[in-house]
This record gives sequence, C-alpha cells and structure tokens, in this order.
Amino acid sequence: MSAQLIYDLVPLASIVTYSDGSPRPPERHRKKLAAWENRNGGGRLVRKQAEARVGSTTLPASITLHKGDYGSQGTIVLRVHQSFSVNSDLKFSVKQRPAIGSVLVLDRAGEDAELVHLAANRAAAEEWLTRHGYPNAVFQQVTAETVAADTVEGDGSMTARTSETHVVETPGFPGVSFGAPGMARSAVTGAAWTAVVVVQATWGWKSPAGPDDGNR
Repeated sequence: MSAQLIYDLVPLASIVTYSDGSPRPPERHRKKLAAWENRNGGGRLVRKQAEARVGSTTLPASITLHKGDYGSQGTIVLRVHQSFSVNSDLKFSVKQRPAIGSVLVLDRAGEDAELVHLAANRAAAEEWLTRHGYPNAVFQQVTAETVAADTVEGDGSMTARTSETHVVETPGFPGVSFGAPGMARSAVTGAAWTAVVVVQATWGWKSPAGPDDGNR
C-alpha cells in the first residue's frame, strides 16, 4: 500500500507499518541498522497534512506516525514522530484500526489537528482531558464507517466509506467538542524524524517501541 492510500483512506489512530523491503542488517552494523530502521518500522497514525504552497515551493501532502515516547518515573521527556510524503517509495501496511466506539482526542478542530490520545470511550476521554492541558481539544467517536476501508488482496487498492463530521459543544468541558469521525491533517511534512520534547505527567511508563495511548 502506498503512502497516498494511507493519507486518502486510513483513519487516524490506526497502527501503520512501513518497509523498503530490504532485510534487517546484523546488530553489529550499527550505521546500516540505523539507516534501515529509518525506512522500516511503524507507529500510530496521528496526523495528515494537506499539500501546501510556500512561496514558489509546493510541499506534497504527508502523513505522520507516532513511533514512541521516552521517559522515566511517569514523565515523558521525548516524543518521537516520523513524517512521510505521499510520494514516498516505501510500502505501507495497516496492522490495526481503532476499535468501534473508541474516542479520538484531537488537540484542536480543523484539518491541522493532531491525535493526542485514543480513549476506550467518551467517559475515558473526558477523564483523560481533566489531567492534560488541551483547552481546544475535540472528541471524535470511531464508528463502523470510520474503519470500513478494506484492502483488496493483490493490487493493494482500497475502498472506503467515510462519515461527515458533526461537532457539538461538550457539556462540562468548555471549548471541548464531540462529533462523528473525520480526517485530521498535520502541519508536519517530509520524510524526516521529529522529536518533540515535553514534560507531561502520565499514569505509567511509555515504551519507546510504540505508542501506548492508555497511559498518555
């Protein structure tokens, strides 16, 4: 599957892997292994960035994966993301889509929003939000239509049904909205690593191997 198909059809919060098809180098070849890991890995889809024009330069659309968090004693100190252009030559695969009924917490409304937490339900999302500083957060519930994109074996093509987003004010959480699923888009482009340094209290250790949104 191409990065373009991930961008077009795969819902936020899905677990996505990517590969260039090459074999993993031996551990002793550290530089080769580091280069391989940059082109072979996975993470949770947290952003989508539409094509943008800056001056005379056109930046292609892109997707961003949350690859993992590093920290100790319940505090995240380093959050790692990697972004890919829709023109990437890597092959992508969807390993898991968000469960129906779960709730995406986006940092803001609009196409530049980022997924900051995946909750089991609305009550869990509201509870999480009381402990984290996202005053403009938006909730989006996952429905059957959100996860209806199906891969067709053989050619990698996909079909999908999507739901229109209807956002309403969430009682008891000023500035927080709740609505049906939609596509969020990122402000990060390119195929480079991004490391975001944060200091944020959490309920548990986050493994650098990949996101564990229940602790975030």
